[in-house]
Amino acid sequence: MEWWKDVKAIESIRDFALLQGILKKSSSKPDDISLTNVSVALTPFKFPTQLFQHARTIQTHINLLVDAVSQDYQFLSDTLKSVVANDDFTRRLMEIHKKVTSDNKQTCTFSIQRSDYMIDKKPGVGPTLKQIEMNTIAASCFALTQDKMENLFSFVRSRFQPSSENSSIPPNKCLDILTEGIAIAWKEYASDKSCVLFAIDEGETNIYDSRPIEFLLWTKYKIPVIYRSLLELSKQGRLGPQRELLVSGQEVAVVYFRTGYSPEQYPTDKEWDARLLCEMSRASNCPSVGYQLAGTKKVQQALTVPGILEKFCDDSDAVASIRTTFAGIYSLENNAEGDWAIERALKNPADFVVKPQREGGGNNFYDDDVRIFLEGIRHTSEREAYILMDRVHPPVQPGLVLWLGKNIVTPVDLTCELGILGVFLRKQSEVMMNVEGGYILRSKSATTNEVGLNAGFGALDLPTLVS
Repeated sequence: MEWWKDVKAIESIRDFALLQGILKKSSSKPDDISLTNVSVALTPFKFPTQLFQHARTIQTHINLLVDAVSQDYQFLSDTLKSVVANDDFTRRLMEIHKKVTSDNKQTCTFSIQRSDYMIDKKPGVGPTLKQIEMNTIAASCFALTQDKMENLFSFVRSRFQPSSENSSIPPNKCLDILTEGIAIAWKEYASDKSCVLFAIDEGETNIYDSRPIEFLLWTKYKIPVIYRSLLELSKQGRLGPQRELLVSGQEVAVVYFRTGYSPEQYPTDKEWDARLLCEMSRASNCPSVGYQLAGTKKVQQALTVPGILEKFCDDSDAVASIRTTFAGIYSLENNAEGDWAIERALKNPADFVVKPQREGGGNNFYDDDVRIFLEGIRHTSEREAYILMDRVHPPVQPGLVLWLGKNIVTPVDLTCELGILGVFLRKQSEVMMNVEGGYILRSKSATTNEVGLNAGFGALDLPTLVS
């Protein structure tokens, strides 16, 4: 019998994962403290060394690129004009950005972002790296990855697969670097009495991805952290005489948004009021609304247009390196270009993905749903809130996955998505921190289109580098 069919072996692996802290709450009910493991792969994914290193090398250039885009109000306004007209969520973000862009009092511009990539392996062509998206808000799961996943893999290999080959897993200090960035932003605020605010969802279940950050901020830097939902912020927050953000009387130096990326997280005007309050304060917002807008799919599409990258980056080598990772992305605006893109997708829907301006997983359209969706909106202005992207064809590898909340391991054909952490801090014109801070790897079944961990589609994994 294969070892992964042994119930006692799986119980041991699950409990090892839980004790490492690779877990989440089972329920959003505040009085339910039951826990479960996050989905995890049990064998590392073979990832080409050259592609992995390329993704890490260009991250500091991407940090600078996103920062430059976030500061160009006119570019964001022009690029998102058609989206704003058809998407209320983006419109409200843009309205906040307009209110604060001429009177920004934030101490620092601070960003924790993640660039996501997949390997594209077309028949007869060597593997290439393609950027799937830029996450500029609530980029998560780094605290679930550092050391914990490597410890789990080591345990599984030594205990249950002693004959398996040694893996070459690259070092990863993403939690340390992310936390250091928050600490530097806090220090620049220059008030020892201030705290860091984590803005979270009501009934947050992914709390154990943020607790390690909170505990490290305290044990290493003696920086306190408080948690509030946007609704709580609207009730407990106010601006002091020097534009301090005061929450229940506590002064906030840094607001770290782990919510605020989806319309469902703003059910009333009170949540929008809280977002504006933070943006109007002198606390460093991670991210600012400008950064969040810079990470939209429409901006990602605009950056693929010839000449636009050069507008924001004067390093020709960096431009060339970033551009090699671009997949084909097409506008769906009501013009000849948009009509051409729709006709191509209707003829070959399996070759494309339709994406809205959303984060968090579960929002895209694939396969025949592309055709059905585009046929429904092709003669409306609604189509302008979406973009069309070439579908990536990743390599498939066999693996074993312990799924969320289940006491079974299943053999699965997997594909993977690599996320590279970028941490950036700027005070006025001085760049104080610009680093590539590590990575996460998520795998999913080859028959599943989404890879979001919190949405239940993907599993935490690690890369083993191969030539």
